[in-house]
Amino acid sequence: MESGCKSNNITKIRAIKLVFVASFCVALFFVISKTARLYETKSIYKSDNKSSSILFSINLSNINDYDDPISKLYSNPKTKDEVLKFFSTMTNSERVAKAILDNAVAHNMRPSLAFAVAYVESRYNPRARSTNRTGSLNSGLFQLNSSVYGKVNEKLIYDPYQNAKLGIRHLQEYINLNGDEFSALAAYNAGITRISEKGIPDVTFKYISEVSIMEHKIMNFFIASIALSESMKL
Repeated sequence: MESGCKSNNITKIRAIKLVFVASFCVALFFVISKTARLYETKSIYKSDNKSSSILFSINLSNINDYDDPISKLYSNPKTKDEVLKFFSTMTNSERVAKAILDNAVAHNMRPSLAFAVAYVESRYNPRARSTNRTGSLNSGLFQLNSSVYGKVNEKLIYDPYQNAKLGIRHLQEYINLNGDEFSALAAYNAGITRISEKGIPDVTFKYISEVSIMEHKIMNFFIASIALSESMKL
């Protein structure tokens, strides 16, 4: 009789845990759905004598109306290590993952966006280097441009934490200045002067698309990882 009671109790506990995991997954799915709506195209316009191009504007009117699960879980001491472990595996470097997570949270940026930008810029390679047509050099995780950060010590430029700090802060400044992420990403990629004088180049549209797609992949993988982790505890 006692054995039967214990068995029933275990079954009840497992059922409760299953309900919890299911509820958690539904809540995270809702967050992702809201995030996806931030990337709706709002307008198609702009032409000149030589060519016409499509301008997209991201709908960020409700950006503060949803919770960022990654920041919340990383800011919670009980779940911080799990978040760090996930992104350490994704970037193949705990140092890189921590640098991006710490600075994204510190500058009120969605970590998923910060990781997406870093992936498109450098594939998470702290030593990445590339040269622009103008001859300026892009360096590190967030490909900081020498025309802007030329006076920064080279050792700091290739330090993951310092590079992430400068890159994330720079992008967040553009977001605050322009009021939307599309314009901020365009400015980060092509430069404000180029955009002001010649408009957004096609390669920048591609860049923004890659960042958007990568962010959605990161969020989907993160949700799947959390759900799997919770199910393994049952």
